[in-house]
Amino acid sequence: MAPRPLMRVVTATFLVMFATACTTTGGGSAGRPGDESMSADQRTLHEYSAENTSDYTLVAAAGGAALGCLAGALLSDNKALGCGAGALAGGMAGGAGGYYLAQAQNRDGTVKAGYNLERSKLDQDAAQSQAVLRAATNVANTASADVVRLQKQVAAGQASRDQLVARMEEAQRDKAAMGKAIQKIEGRIELLSKDIQSGQASSKDLAVLKSTRDKLIRQKQEMQKEIDRMPGTVG
Repeated sequence: MAPRPLMRVVTATFLVMFATACTTTGGGSAGRPGDESMSADQRTLHEYSAENTSDYTLVAAAGGAALGCLAGALLSDNKALGCGAGALAGGMAGGAGGYYLAQAQNRDGTVKAGYNLERSKLDQDAAQSQAVLRAATNVANTASADVVRLQKQVAAGQASRDQLVARMEEAQRDKAAMGKAIQKIEGRIELLSKDIQSGQASSKDLAVLKSTRDKLIRQKQEMQKEIDRMPGTVG
C-alpha cells in the first residue's frame, strides 16, 4: 500500500485533472427532437439549437474552485487553508483563460505562466457550425420546394389547405431553430472575441482565433440568408 501522503498527492492530482477536463468542455447533452418524421438535416439543426449556450467561462471558474478546494484539503494538514488555496488555484485554472485559451497548470493544479490554445475544441466548434449551416441550407431548399408544390396542388384540388398549413408551420419551427443557431454562433463569436482581447494568446494562436472568428461571422451571415429564404405563414 502506498504511503498516505503519496496517496493524498495522487488523489489530489487526479481531481485537478478531472476538474480541468470537466470545466473546459462546456458539458450538457443536446436534447434530441422526438419527431421521428424529421429529416437528418432538420435533426442536425434542431439538436444544435437545443444545446446549452451558457457562459462556460463562469461555469469553469466555479467548478475549478470547488474541486480545487477538495484537492487542497487533501494535500494540506490544515484543511481550511488547503481548501482556500486550492479554490483560488482551481478557480483561476478553470476560468481565467477564457473558453478557447486554457491557463497552463502544474501537476498539483496550481497555475503557471502561459496559456494554451485548445485547438481541438476550436476546430470542433467551427466544423459543427459549418455542418449546421449546410443542414439549414438543405432545410430551406426543401421547405421552399414543398410549399411551392403544395400551393400548386391546393390550387388544382390535389391537396388540402390543411396540408399546406401544416407544412408551413413545420417550416416556421425550422426557421425558429435557425434563429437559435445564430444565437449560439454569436455566443461563440463573443467567446472568441474575449480570448482575442485578453492579451494572453501568442501571436500564432491569436491569428488562429481571429481567423476562426471571421469564419463564424461569415457563417452567421449565411445562416441569416437561409432564414430569409424560409417560407412565411399562410395568409
